[in-house]
Amino acid sequence: MNSVVSRPLILTVYITGPSQECLETMAQTLLAEKRIACANLMAPHQSYYSWQGEMKNELEWAMLLKSQIPLQDSLEKRISELHPFETPCILFHKLECEPQFHNWVVEQTSGI
Repeated sequence: MNSVVSRPLILTVYITGPSQECLETMAQTLLAEKRIACANLMAPHQSYYSWQGEMKNELEWAMLLKSQIPLQDSLEKRISELHPFETPCILFHKLECEPQFHNWVVEQTSGI
């Protein structure tokens, strides 16, 4: 019989931005404010989308943030304040993780 192992959950947040500098500044701010435990900036990619009736094709950067689930609402608000886009892409995922990593995330994001 297989037993299901319960693992803790963390919040991961995927966002895009117009430049490396923009996302680096956002990551540094969120780290300093203890809203995230870490940020992974990803290589630029080509984005295709429709905006206000026009087809767009632009270079964007992406970033993956790790935080605690209870911080989701305040993190969403703060990212929106810091982000230069009128309608930023902010995607939330709740993912299972290894318990020691979960504990580290909680330690890094406690006390705000």
